[in-house]
Amino acid sequence: EKAREALTTDGILRYGVVHTPSGRSGYLRIFSFEVPDPGAFLKKLAGILENLPQDRLVIDLRGNPGGQIPAGQGLIRMLTAKPLTPAPIAFRATPTTLGLAAAPAFQEWRRSLELQSATSNVWAQAFPIAPYYDDVPPYRFPGKVAIIIDALCYSTTDFFSADFADNEIG
Repeated sequence: EKAREALTTDGILRYGVVHTPSGRSGYLRIFSFEVPDPGAFLKKLAGILENLPQDRLVIDLRGNPGGQIPAGQGLIRMLTAKPLTPAPIAFRATPTTLGLAAAPAFQEWRRSLELQSATSNVWAQAFPIAPYYDDVPPYRFPGKVAIIIDALCYSTTDFFSADFADNEIG
């Protein structure tokens, strides 16, 4: 029996059906989350996932350097219907990170960084770097999911992997 049927490669994606000891499984390889439009990327993923076997899915992220956080978090949202908690980020309390906290994207950390001299905390308070967005496709994968990662994964792929484990998705 063939180990896998013909896989489709489409830009940063490779997908199709693979055969495992447990039977046929959907396979999705994501080479990068660096996409120009996370919403369009997620709609494309929803269409792909809907057409794969619905009882098992392997998501292969090996070598994925990351990219757009909403793309990774949107995929997490499509893998479960249960409430999700995104991984919090705590920055080291330094003058440089205090300067970074002036940027709108990092203002949530500013107050705890400003209090560092009074509190002597080495780290700022931890907050999620990005919330889970509700505007992802309504599709939810109903089956079991496994991910494959390696030491070459970072950035959004780190967030995806941490959230996958912390939220007990697979």
